[in-house]
Amino acid sequence: MNLDIMEYSEQTGEVYWRLNGQDGVCEVVDGKVDSVYLCDGPFDLLPDAIRYVVDSLQQWLDDIPKREAENKEWEDEYVNYFGDNGVWQEWEKTNKLRCAIPSIYHEPSEIAIVGEVRFVMFSYPSPYRSLLYNNPTWGDIVLEFDKAIEHCKDFDHCYLEGIEPSGIPGEFEFLAGS
Repeated sequence: MNLDIMEYSEQTGEVYWRLNGQDGVCEVVDGKVDSVYLCDGPFDLLPDAIRYVVDSLQQWLDDIPKREAENKEWEDEYVNYFGDNGVWQEWEKTNKLRCAIPSIYHEPSEIAIVGEVRFVMFSYPSPYRSLLYNNPTWGDIVLEFDKAIEHCKDFDHCYLEGIEPSGIPGEFEFLAGS
């Protein structure tokens, strides 16, 4: 059985769900699944399907505080890296970027790769290839990414999301998003 939770409204106490293509709604009373209904369906749910929906939705409801705590951790980490006075904001005060926007969860001074490497951005008609770096930091990579965007005129893909091997030893390709 494939259950998707579509929407939950604490205000109305309803959870909208879909089970194997059938839409339904459950009423929630005092944090507990109370009633199970199908929406506009000519089919009845079998007792096993009702039990599955109730158990799955109750587990989902019980896990809300855990998910909220995990989201809070993620939000705190995000603010630490990208918020006002975050690590990358502070770094940019002395390292002016023209185009690039770092969206990586690494400190600018953290060594990204040990050894001698170069970075590439593939573009037609002229790909970008950086000079060689020895033990580059994430800050070095962001600066090279900024140069690559300008060289390739690919201003739509300005978010640096990471790097990956290009297939040539010692060469890494920028992972860019928009």
